[in-house]
Amino acid sequence: MLGVDYVVHAAALKHVPIAEYNPMECIKTNVMGAQNVIDACIENDVTNIPSPSLQIRLQVRLILYGATIACIRQALCSS
Repeated sequence: MLGVDYVVHAAALKHVPIAEYNPMECIKTNVMGAQNVIDACIENDVTNIPSPSLQIRLQVRLILYGATIACIRQALCSS
């Protein structure tokens, strides 16, 4: 990632029924995967991490997918 200005993080399990059926895979993919991207960006001084999955309007935060997106948003904002 040396010399990189932007890293686009677009990976996520977005299908709510699949996320609800297998919650740990959703958490590993959406939250831990995002944290891996964030850590790599921090290590390489990349400050721009646009994430299309964060552009989704969540109407119900109680579903697992919404909760993982909220975790990603918080991780990006606190980094």
